[in-house]
Amino acid sequence: MGKLVCDSSCVFGRMIRSIGCGLILLGAPLMGYGQTAGTAPSVVQLSFTPSTVASGATSRLTVVLSNTNDTATLTQALTDTLPPGLTLASGTVAGSCTTSAVSAKAGAGSFSYSAGASIPTGGCTIAVTVKGTSASGNTYFSDSIPAGALQTNLGASPTGASATLTVQAAVIVPNVVGLSQTAAATALQGAGLVLGTVTKGPASTPINTVGSQIPAPKTSVQAGSAVNIVISTGTGAQTNPNSPISTSPGINPAQVSVAAAVERTCADLSGMSPSSITTLQQHLLANCRGIISSYGGGNDQSGLKNTLDAVSGKQTTAQQQIGVKFASTQFSNIGARLAQLRQGGSSGISASGLDLGGPAGMPAAQLMAALREATGAADSSDPTGIVGGNSGDGSSTGAPSRFGFFINGHLRRGSQDTTNIETGYDFKDNGVTAGVDYRLTDSLVLGVAAGHSNGSTDFNDASAHLDSRSNTASIYGSFYKNNFYVDVIGTYGHLTYQANRTTSFALDPTVSVSAPNCAGSTCEINVNGSTGARQYALGTSAGYSFNKRGFVFGPDIALDYTRINVNGFTENDPTQSGMALAYDAQTGESLIMKAGGHLSYVLSTPIAVISPQVRVNYDHEFKNAQRASTVHFAADPTINAPNGPISNFVVFTDLPDRNYFDWAAGISAQFPFGISAFVDYSSIAGEQYLSSHEVAFGIRFQYLVR
Repeated sequence: MGKLVCDSSCVFGRMIRSIGCGLILLGAPLMGYGQTAGTAPSVVQLSFTPSTVASGATSRLTVVLSNTNDTATLTQALTDTLPPGLTLASGTVAGSCTTSAVSAKAGAGSFSYSAGASIPTGGCTIAVTVKGTSASGNTYFSDSIPAGALQTNLGASPTGASATLTVQAAVIVPNVVGLSQTAAATALQGAGLVLGTVTKGPASTPINTVGSQIPAPKTSVQAGSAVNIVISTGTGAQTNPNSPISTSPGINPAQVSVAAAVERTCADLSGMSPSSITTLQQHLLANCRGIISSYGGGNDQSGLKNTLDAVSGKQTTAQQQIGVKFASTQFSNIGARLAQLRQGGSSGISASGLDLGGPAGMPAAQLMAALREATGAADSSDPTGIVGGNSGDGSSTGAPSRFGFFINGHLRRGSQDTTNIETGYDFKDNGVTAGVDYRLTDSLVLGVAAGHSNGSTDFNDASAHLDSRSNTASIYGSFYKNNFYVDVIGTYGHLTYQANRTTSFALDPTVSVSAPNCAGSTCEINVNGSTGARQYALGTSAGYSFNKRGFVFGPDIALDYTRINVNGFTENDPTQSGMALAYDAQTGESLIMKAGGHLSYVLSTPIAVISPQVRVNYDHEFKNAQRASTVHFAADPTINAPNGPISNFVVFTDLPDRNYFDWAAGISAQFPFGISAFVDYSSIAGEQYLSSHEVAFGIRFQYLVR
């Protein structure tokens, strides 16, 4: 057998792959399950083809038996017991193994390759047909054969095998004829289907509603199937007189949604009596006609794209991201306080400014051990947990207070690139968090905190500016024992947004628009609005530390959940352009798991104990779905229609990055008299569109109650 060589740092290496050392295997290779020298036992593999089927359909299950030696003989039968609900569709067996030695029966839940059967050199396969059903959604059938199940004269299979078959339930297609395109898409999504191709054509239904659909209503189809619809252009005198822009080549789905809304709005307002149309609606109609006259029929694709983006108000999607950023700020600020508590700074008043979520502090016991080892101090009676070494010990002795107060600040800067869906922007936010906590026991601390943040977002094309504020209340707790800690933070916040949208679009110089926001070939949009949001966040983290001759290192893991509900709002239109928008409520969610580790080293100098430190995390976002928000023109005359405003369209967010890294590096110093200071730099890596660079520095004072 091989020999396993490992020191104490290896323990950490097995826990976190990015830190520590690996396993070193020396000597002869391991042999498994009765394997004889010079032979390699057969290995089993499983696969389904196809791996996803509709309920009641069949899939081929293939068992591969490998053999790199001379012919192997089974010493006992190999049985594959299918998962409950999955059965053999027939007794027919195919493959290159001896099929007559395979026992299979239609409707059975298992099949077997009998003892005495052979596996030729190079291996062979067994293929059977299986089927399963699903009552709703997706049902996952996982078939597995354990290690050692294949027994031959050359030994037993050292590893197991598994494969999964996904069975999708049938879905009944809903009737969407007569609905608007937006309402139809919502109904199909609710049924587990997707909106397919959208075309326009004559139909008996009202203009801009669904005239027909394929598949037909009440048809049974596979979940996730697409339903194609035809949007009615009316019949006879009802035919939409406007030239199409929604079918122009080169525009993306989000722009198609806006273009179709412009067409529908123009058609509806054109059919209204002059005596019933308001001034705002007259100006909205003039803008719509100018856009369609300038770009109808596919003229000037680039100009049409810019115009649709200017009209869309898509900058509002930044409100969701900003809410999530405010939540991470509170996690960082309170997390910094909990790190101070683990360092022994549980009493008195601490002021740690501009913390950006850098490497967490080590537990007090670990700090003392590391400091003593680095400085050669051996005074175990030091009640402050601060060993001065050559830097001196200026702390006074006494019992620490169980109450503590802290105040932390933060500065954040970053940017998002412009994409086909979202407008790029630069953002910054500053804030402060203050709180009070109480040490219930030597290992348990509970506290409350309040925070305030101000944010500012400037869009790259100067089309909008967004100011945001956040007021939060949090409860938190930390349990730490020796080398281990667990932190929990819960936060509720109220956010306010002030948005100013100042943009413009160009028209064909030959087109005249009788609206106050248009002059010559340029139309300006100057609108503003404000709204609020509710933010809920819960974060938990845990870690463990080792120390070795001044080094402190260990793994960390965290899970952070944030949900933000942004209220719907309507823009103000001081220039009476008619181009103001009304936004439905938005919801944004984030669930991030972080796994990584921390490393620091303690150095003693004549004036301070200095500790350089680094932290690296791998981040995985579970809530990475693309989100959409419904928007319509504020002057739409059909706002209260049963199917919703005729001008409804959708703005989308980019698909969030699923995997990326965050890291930080810094240095802290412990001075005499309980004074400490730090400076950190942190950033993210691996995000496709987002960049963030953060610098933190601060100072902390500790006092003891005699």
